[in-house]
Amino acid sequence: MRRSRPSLWEACHGPGEQHVAGRCGESLVAGQGYDHGCRDAARVEGALVRALNAACTGVDAVAYRPVVVRLTQRLPSWWGCQVAHASMKLDERWHTGFWPSGAAPAAPDGPCDACQRRAGWLVVGGDHEETDSTDDYLASHPVQLRGWCELDFQSPPRNRSELQRALDAARARSVSLALALKGLRRVAAPFSPGGRLWLGGRLVAEALARGLA
Repeated sequence: MRRSRPSLWEACHGPGEQHVAGRCGESLVAGQGYDHGCRDAARVEGALVRALNAACTGVDAVAYRPVVVRLTQRLPSWWGCQVAHASMKLDERWHTGFWPSGAAPAAPDGPCDACQRRAGWLVVGGDHEETDSTDDYLASHPVQLRGWCELDFQSPPRNRSELQRALDAARARSVSLALALKGLRRVAAPFSPGGRLWLGGRLVAEALARGLA
């Protein structure tokens, strides 16, 4: 009985859609001729995982701004790094090795414990903090935050109510009008006359540096 030729997916990934690195080599030894196809598929998978992360980073650059969070407070929560989470799921399925590597950014997790509007990626407390005090509430109750939500307290919180007050204060600061206006000025700075002059000088300097290299 003649056996049917396996598909490229089966040759590269094997049964159950699991990536098995040796399948490409086995197929080549057996004369299947799939080695180049497997390498091409792996490159496409890795490129897709990285592209999704880059796309998420581009949205984050806008969506995480205090002014954007402030203006969309009354709307349902609409952004939690969904594209990055899709990239991580594909990386786990295809084993591209991008997210476990040092080239990957900090992985987003659930909502920020302060603002509840964006995904948190900074962990405060728990095993990530070295402390000599056994009474430190944060040591056993870590919180995750986005970059704009910063905890500010004179002494570490001793219970849930104190921690919640610190989180509420961090949220209020992160969407304050002053911080939102500061962020707008930072975004608009390159488009001002002085900003354009500085940016033009920097581009010329970089071009000269590349020419002399």
